[in-house]
Amino acid sequence: AWHALAHGIAASTAPARRRARGFLLPDPFAGSALKRTLLLARWCVRPDDGVDLGLWNAPGRLGPKDLVLPLDTHVHRTAVDVGLTRRTVPDWKAAREATDALARLDPDDPVRFDFALVRPGIVGRCTHRTVRAICTPCELRACCAKGRRLRPAPAASTGSDSAPFASDRAG
Repeated sequence: AWHALAHGIAASTAPARRRARGFLLPDPFAGSALKRTLLLARWCVRPDDGVDLGLWNAPGRLGPKDLVLPLDTHVHRTAVDVGLTRRTVPDWKAAREATDALARLDPDDPVRFDFALVRPGIVGRCTHRTVRAICTPCELRACCAKGRRLRPAPAASTGSDSAPFASDRAG
């Protein structure tokens, strides 16, 4: 379907038009995850909920179950951290793999989880490294490879052995 759409648009010899075509209709077979195209589909296909527009809601058309996760670097990192994909590159195959994993949670609307995957990175709540102060309160900690690495914080001890270095001890 992608090739029919992309090849239905007349090619141009003008460099700016060639770049625009590649930007608006990237090729999944060349490694693109089609983020912009999939975001547009998400906004138009999913029902109007304040984030999505619900413009294409006629019976027989695409539905939320037909969507693929819009994957960029940030969503990909989180998808890897929570085990939705093992692919190391945010490409079309990684987007499909993550979508298939999410479909096991909600087969009727697997893409509904994308905001939860992208939000921690956008607001700076996730560094994709194990950082106690960030990972401990994170809602994704239980399913995140980085959050699961945390060991319980050591209990605060009292007495003369509480100083970490001998030179810090009084006396």
